[in-house]
Amino acid sequence: MLLASCGTRPKEEACVANDVRILNADDPLELSFDEVVDSVSYIALDSRKCVVGDVETVRRDGDMLFVKDSKGLYAFTTSGAFVSQIGTFGKGPQEYMYIQTFYLDTKNKHVYIVSYPDKKLLEYSYDGRFVAASPLPAVDGCMDNVVSHTPDSLVVYNALSNDVMERPAEYILLSDVSGVWKREQLLKGIGNRTRSVRYPFLYNPMTVSHNGIYAISALSDIVYRYNGKDGMSPAFRVPLPKLCPTATVLGSLDCMDFFSLKDALEERGYGLGITGITTVDGNFVLAVNGAQTVITDGRVGVVVAPMVYDGNIGTYVSGFFAQGISGEYMGHIDALTLLEAKENIMKGGNRHLKRLCDTLSAEDNPVVFQYHFKNGLLEILKRKLHVHYNIDGKA
Repeated sequence: MLLASCGTRPKEEACVANDVRILNADDPLELSFDEVVDSVSYIALDSRKCVVGDVETVRRDGDMLFVKDSKGLYAFTTSGAFVSQIGTFGKGPQEYMYIQTFYLDTKNKHVYIVSYPDKKLLEYSYDGRFVAASPLPAVDGCMDNVVSHTPDSLVVYNALSNDVMERPAEYILLSDVSGVWKREQLLKGIGNRTRSVRYPFLYNPMTVSHNGIYAISALSDIVYRYNGKDGMSPAFRVPLPKLCPTATVLGSLDCMDFFSLKDALEERGYGLGITGITTVDGNFVLAVNGAQTVITDGRVGVVVAPMVYDGNIGTYVSGFFAQGISGEYMGHIDALTLLEAKENIMKGGNRHLKRLCDTLSAEDNPVVFQYHFKNGLLEILKRKLHVHYNIDGKA
């Protein structure tokens, strides 16, 4: 069984990654969003021209929002006005069978849809006009996340498939050479398979920074960096106790399907590694074990407790890494859920949210939101540790 990291990669590769100095590994920081957030944007999506179902992903580019639900992809403005539906369901050359993922070309203002299982790449303008379609390699598994590295190259995350032979690597580089996609392996990943179910283990596997693309790997405590020159190499490691299993433990659980392996690891007290990554204020925000959060600059890190209080709606939310912490990972909340919290909202200080609740009905589209953090997020957390926990936050 080939494994990605957490002590399972060759020592010479693992030691390249610098260990982050975690300031409070055994004492996660209890936090309220009020302590670190300047403001929150709430955007009610117009329900008159487009009814959105169960929202899966929201991404922002400037004054445009792209909202994917279980049926399709839709463009709205940041004032909530409906712009267009991006593509339509069907088997035609300009249609998709199922949206596996989508990504934005922010320079040319185009949106790309990865259609599955017909495996083609559909290109549209931001206002929904069809531009082009091209076939994708048939052997590249389930492309659950795509980041555009250059206009002619894509970094692709392949989720675990029910047949490991369908997944040549966890991360690959696809390059368009004279109209033909060429494939290059970037990171092999684990060799487990899910048997009966495809399982996208990492729910936000890549983030784009000014100096490259940063990526995480299943059952791993390492953050990798790809800059187009040196392949995908370890950038830093998050050394939390039992964050992910050792090679010895995984070896003893060989030949299990992925879900059985996941349960067996949890029974032994091991976590699931880093499960999400994004950037805020120049720092990395990492979901670990699907619960706690680590905020780090790659050298020093602070662990935040699983539940974080949101004073705007008067309740705790599950994790600092809840949707809504960055433009590439915006949040959404059902209109009915907001109305159920209306009493607490009216006691709070967010005037925009109060006005919004007065105009919403339970049948309206979900509300999109994004937290805007105070400058120096990591420094704020380090000072809080020093004051309340007497922990030295110096790098």
